[in-house]
Amino acid sequence: AYACTGASMEQLTALDFLTASQGMVLPIYEFIFNPETVTQKLGKRLVYDSIIRIESQPGQHTLIGKSGQVYQADKVVVATPATVTQQLLGIREIRAASQLHVFHVKARLKAEFRQHSANLLPYSSEIMMINKQHDGTHLIYAREKEVDLQQVCAQFHLLASMHWENAMYIQGPAYLEQQYGNGIYIAGDHNGLGLEPTAISGIFAANQILGEGV
Repeated sequence: AYACTGASMEQLTALDFLTASQGMVLPIYEFIFNPETVTQKLGKRLVYDSIIRIESQPGQHTLIGKSGQVYQADKVVVATPATVTQQLLGIREIRAASQLHVFHVKARLKAEFRQHSANLLPYSSEIMMINKQHDGTHLIYAREKEVDLQQVCAQFHLLASMHWENAMYIQGPAYLEQQYGNGIYIAGDHNGLGLEPTAISGIFAANQILGEGV
């Protein structure tokens, strides 16, 4: 659970702990998102912009884009990170997020870590997990950005790194309603970690809109 979330047992609810632990007993699948296919399906209905403000009136919502374009809609699905959703909708409280930092290295691990393809470390270590890749390189996950990789590496060369200051919203009881106001729906991982809760919330929003009539 720590390797997946970057949080200690004391910070996790039982539900989040069990969700994270499923990876130990169930197969984990990869998927590839193909933006070209989605673009072709949506055609001219697909518009790229950044919404900076939502103004709502009964039965009508006005979305102001960073481009200066103004959009009118009677149904809106906000499928953004929780911090962005909070800002757009003026939500007072959301669940706290953990930080995750991943380092892709070409390394010679220390002896105690060489025999396994995956090493899971306890919360007392700021390094969470070490995963060996098919090409012999390693992914090292940590909860701190300025982590000393020599804790686990005898030698290493950093190939790339990624940092998420708000990685997983997993702490606290501030669960959000999926239907927010008149014709506004929330989709995402605000209430449960993983792609599955994200997809379920999106399907819920779609079903609500289809049930009400588009």
